[in-house]
Amino acid sequence: DIDDVVICLGGGHMQSAACSLASSLRARGRRVDLVLEEKKMKWAFKHAERLSATRLIIVGEDEWANGMVRVKHLESREEGDVKIEDV
Repeated sequence: DIDDVVICLGGGHMQSAACSLASSLRARGRRVDLVLEEKKMKWAFKHAERLSATRLIIVGEDEWANGMVRVKHLESREEGDVKIEDV
């Protein structure tokens, strides 16, 4: 099973940020599926649910610039911005 699905929003220049986050999560033992292609959010949610992921982590330009990412807990449906180091 996959723990986290990390998706990159905001184009190619955000891919390195998403890769960095995925590597950090993997180093802590999380199983991560990294999506770098431009996808719609509806697709991302369905993809994460198909993989039975625990969380969907969205790496977006505005959040990343503020040291944050958006985290959606798929079981509870709760979501919010989380500091990158706290993910």
